Amino acid sequence: MRATIVGIGLSAILLSGCGTIGSKARVNPSSVAMYATDGCSLVPALGTSRYNSIDLDCFKLSQDEEPAYRLARVDAVNRNRFESALLLHADSICEVEKGSLVANEALGNATLSFAATALSTVSTIVGGEQAKSILSGGAALASGTRDNVNANFYKNQISQAITKAIDSERHKVLTDLIAKRTLAVEDYPVDEMIRLVNRYHQSCSFQYGLQILLDAAVNREGVNAVLQDRNLAAVAENLRSAIVNSASLTPEGVTALKKKLSEVELQRATLSQVTQGANVSTGP
Repeated sequence: MRATIVGIGLSAILLSGCGTIGSKARVNPSSVAMYATDGCSLVPALGTSRYNSIDLDCFKLSQDEEPAYRLARVDAVNRNRFESALLLHADSICEVEKGSLVANEALGNATLSFAATALSTVSTIVGGEQAKSILSGGAALASGTRDNVNANFYKNQISQAITKAIDSERHKVLTDLIAKRTLAVEDYPVDEMIRLVNRYHQSCSFQYGLQILLDAAVNREGVNAVLQDRNLAAVAENLRSAIVNSASLTPEGVTALKKKLSEVELQRATLSQVTQGANVSTGP
C-alpha cells in the first residue's frame, strides 16, 4: 500500500511538467523585438491587468525621437508606425495568453484524469471494504469534477477551437486597421486608431473566444434555416413567374403550379420560427 502511494506521488510530480505546456505551445520569447522603454515604464491598465500597457505620455519608437503619441497626431506615417508598435505589444500578450489557455486546460484535465485513474486502480489493490469505497468515491469525484469543469467552464469547447475563434475575430479587426492606414490624420486621428487597436487587443480573451463559439453553436440551426429559406424563396419566385406566364399551359398545369407554390410558402412559414433568431441577414 505504501509503495503504491509513493508511486502515485512520483507520477504526480512527473505530471506537473504539463504545467509548462503553455511555454512549449509557442516559440520563446513570444516577441522577436521589443521597443526600449528606458525612463518610460509600462503601466497597469485599470488596475486589473496581468500585463502592463504602453504609457502614451512618454513611449518613444526610438530614444532620439519625441513621444510616439505626439508624433502620431501630426502625420499618417508616424501614426502608422505607432499603430505597429501597439499591435506588436498586443500580439506578444495574446501569444502568451493562448499558450496559457492550452496549458490550463491540459493541466486541469490531465491532473483530474490521473487522479481518477490512480484512485480507481488503488481501490482494486487495497484491502477492506471501507477503504475501497473511499477510494472509489474519490475516483468518481475527480472524474465528475473534470467533466463539470469542461461543461461549465469551457462549455464543452476545446481550447484549440477557442484560440481559433480568437484568431478569426482579431483578423477581422486587423483588416479594418490596415484599410485605414492610407487615410490622413484629419480623417483617421490617432485616438481612433488607439481605440481600434484596443478592440483588437481585447478580442484576445478566453470569454470572448468562447462566446463566439457558443453563438455559432446556438445559431447554427438558424443559419441553416436561413439558407434553406433563401432557396425556397428562389423556387417560389420561379413558380410565380411561371404562373404569370402560363398562357401556353393547360388549366391543370396552372393548378399544379399554384399547388406547388402553396407548398413552398407553407415550408417558408414553418421555417420562419427558426430564422427569427438567426444572426444572418436574409436580405429584403
